[in-house]
Amino acid sequence: MALTKEIEISGIRVKLKASADTPRVYRHLFGKDLFQDMNMLNLNVTAGSLDMGNTEVLENIAYTMARQADSDIPGIDEWLDQFEVFDIYLAIKDILSLWAANISTMSKSKKK
Repeated sequence: MALTKEIEISGIRVKLKASADTPRVYRHLFGKDLFQDMNMLNLNVTAGSLDMGNTEVLENIAYTMARQADSDIPGIDEWLDQFEVFDIYLAIKDILSLWAANISTMSKSKKK
């Protein structure tokens, strides 16, 4: 079951989608494992740091979820250019909460 959320970045409404397909789409777009990158991002955010490697992971995750919600968005560089420099990083809580909610729904038993 896919989850969607609309957030605002730099005054622009951005629709995000997270589903069971998100890790595959992420791997297809960036050649990396979403679970490993998300774990690294969570560990560093919890520790209170967000270095340049982590910012790229956040950008990639946000782009993947936006791309799933709207397949007509441009490539990542053009997509990122529409935002102010650090505004996308302010959306980290929304992005992580959408992913956490997606994981939560994926792990719940469907049997009654």
